[in-house]
Amino acid sequence: MSNRIPFPPEFSADDLQVGDIILTSAATIGSVVIQLGSAGTVSHAVLYAGGGIIIEAMPGDAGVREYPLDQMLAGSEKAIVLRRVGLTPSQGLAVVERARSYVGRGYDMLGAVASVAYQIDRFILCPIQPWIDDCNAWAQSNSAWAFDPEGFFCSELVAKAFEEIGMPLTDSPSTGVSPATLMRLASTDKLEYLGMLKRSPVYEMPLMP
Repeated sequence: MSNRIPFPPEFSADDLQVGDIILTSAATIGSVVIQLGSAGTVSHAVLYAGGGIIIEAMPGDAGVREYPLDQMLAGSEKAIVLRRVGLTPSQGLAVVERARSYVGRGYDMLGAVASVAYQIDRFILCPIQPWIDDCNAWAQSNSAWAFDPEGFFCSELVAKAFEEIGMPLTDSPSTGVSPATLMRLASTDKLEYLGMLKRSPVYEMPLMP
């Protein structure tokens, strides 16, 4: 019996709602490195702001910016849509406004790398070190030095915006949330999987453990 299930038919951009989360990957070295480092199948996370616009954090001079959805999709190999469970239209607007308030901030490259280290510390190293009383705090302290309080990496921006409207996506700090973290939350009580805006020729979603 296969341990993978095919994604259902693609999700139309017309069905997107303000506040939806889109996870993507691309056929680039950077994307592959992020996927390998986080043991995931996605490498980027953005927030849908409505009107064919997304809000994202990108490396280099771009930083946190608003960007056309169609251009983002053109550079992506696949694009997966998630929605925060219980999100109302007014909350969707609120989370977008929080993300928009950070437009113009820089990209936190070191923080993006440290977020992967946080995941390794918390979910791989902590379980084999039973003398650690508070695993989450220990993992946070190991990588806290790396984060830029003024900048964001992609999934941190998304998680921070939801955290600030009182609808956190995970019990991890926003600085410890990778795109793969969000993918693993699909079809849980936090995030609902809706479909694919774009799919690679052969792509299947792993079953949740």
